[in-house]
Amino acid sequence: FMHRFEESISALEKSCQGAGVAWGTLWLFLGFGIGAWQQWTDDTSRLSAVLIFGAVIFVAFEWLGATLDWRQLRLTARAHMLIIAAVAFAWGPMGDARHPLVGGGVAAWPFSFGAYFYVLHRQRPDEIEPLDGWRYLSAWLLMLALATWEVLWRYWHEQYGWVLAISAVGLLAAALRFRLREFSETRHDARTVQFSHLPLAWALLWWVAGLYGAIGMHARSVHHPALHLSAAALSILLFEVIGRMLAWTALRRTQVLLTLAMLMVAFQLADRNINPFADGQFFAWLLAFMVSSVVLVLQERDDRAWAAAWQHVVLFNLALALVAWELCWRAEHAALSLAWQYAGVGATIALGLAVATIGTAKNSWPFGPHAATFRAWSVLPLLVAALLWTLVANVSSNGSVLPLPYLPILNPLDIVQLTVFAAAVWAVKNFMGITDANKKTALLLFAAAGFFWVNAALLRTVHQWTDVPFELSALLHSVVAQAALSLLWTSTALVVMTAARKRLPPSRAMWMAGAALLGVVVLKLFANDLGNTGTVARIVSFIGVGVLLLVIGYVAPVPPTGLTNEP
Repeated sequence: FMHRFEESISALEKSCQGAGVAWGTLWLFLGFGIGAWQQWTDDTSRLSAVLIFGAVIFVAFEWLGATLDWRQLRLTARAHMLIIAAVAFAWGPMGDARHPLVGGGVAAWPFSFGAYFYVLHRQRPDEIEPLDGWRYLSAWLLMLALATWEVLWRYWHEQYGWVLAISAVGLLAAALRFRLREFSETRHDARTVQFSHLPLAWALLWWVAGLYGAIGMHARSVHHPALHLSAAALSILLFEVIGRMLAWTALRRTQVLLTLAMLMVAFQLADRNINPFADGQFFAWLLAFMVSSVVLVLQERDDRAWAAAWQHVVLFNLALALVAWELCWRAEHAALSLAWQYAGVGATIALGLAVATIGTAKNSWPFGPHAATFRAWSVLPLLVAALLWTLVANVSSNGSVLPLPYLPILNPLDIVQLTVFAAAVWAVKNFMGITDANKKTALLLFAAAGFFWVNAALLRTVHQWTDVPFELSALLHSVVAQAALSLLWTSTALVVMTAARKRLPPSRAMWMAGAALLGVVVLKLFANDLGNTGTVARIVSFIGVGVLLLVIGYVAPVPPTGLTNEP
């Protein structure tokens, strides 16, 4: 009656209207609360009844207040959060089953929060509740706290199906928040803070935990890596579909989690020394790479990808590492020699260099759009890996390629070495963004690595054909090895000095390098080889070197002045 006759009553009477509404609402709840405590004996049923009754009352007050244009009655909804918080605090000390969805809570909590947000959205157009008021924030935080309490209880009790279901509800809540509150704002102002990121991150955390726990409980440990990969890939594919339907960029960008999951599984397999493609893992890896590729294609086309260049580089390098790992594992468990394992790694390096170089040169996806990143973080590391592999493989392997017979050059290790050199030189020559001087430096490094390789190949041949132990001290004391090295170095000097004369323009620096190597050979003959001139190998060495010196003097004499000093 105060509201109905507001124009006829005094100011004092008008000021009493709010107190009357609050007084009546208070006794309404006290009466229901006392009745609930007498009607039910279970604490969860009592508190659930209070939650449902409060939601119904405040929705009814909202409808009645809107119909009668009665603002004071609509303002009673501000007490709804206090009732929910009070029930939440009372819910804790209820015994062993302390979690929000026990008993009637499974219906009461969702119903109460649903009614709460429904009233808020009805009051917002009438400016009874501001868009970013404390009631919104309080409701989200309390709901997040209750959901965390519930999901922790379920996780500790190994109820992983419930964990997945609650995380799905969290995703739904984040999606509703985004579409109802942030979608239109984000389209007009990219700087808008998206509160939906918080429930999205929370839901993703428990989604991962639920999948991990379910796989650990229901699958054999040998199948865990494959199932983890498959679950991550299928989840990201689902998120991409939903994200595209809702135009929700944040959900689509969760694709980066798949890349992280792939790295984590790879490290886990490496730590356990497990074949990366065994026990169904090959198909899991294939699925993960396919999903990553498809999702990144779609996101780059829509300009929604996050750190796409880095993800492509990581996935490319990871694929190469898995291939090399698998080849080594196969060779080791087939009881093949060490040369086969090194050949597998070298072949993978050459393959990676060739693919990355061709991709960037032809501007094909994903190399072309991210050429600079691929050159810096894939091609360049592979070039360094090629040099290191050359050093390690040629020092560690004695040339045995059982069950095949050993043949110089025509063996898996040396064939792969030539392939690595070819791919590396090609990559350096096509490496954009660096100066010509740096390219020449890189080519000189690989030239030095090539000289190191031919020496190692020669010593491996001496070991395989003369039974000299594959040890540095034994090889240095071998007459055959020393004679072969003298002939090899002289032949190398002949090739270098002749090439220096034939190139256009001729290179004085290149000729001087060959001459320096020739000087080393002469010093070696007098300082080391001369001591055993009676042996056949020494005689052959001196005669061979002498003949080659005559050939050099004929085909590559001292270069005339005016030649370039460039190598």
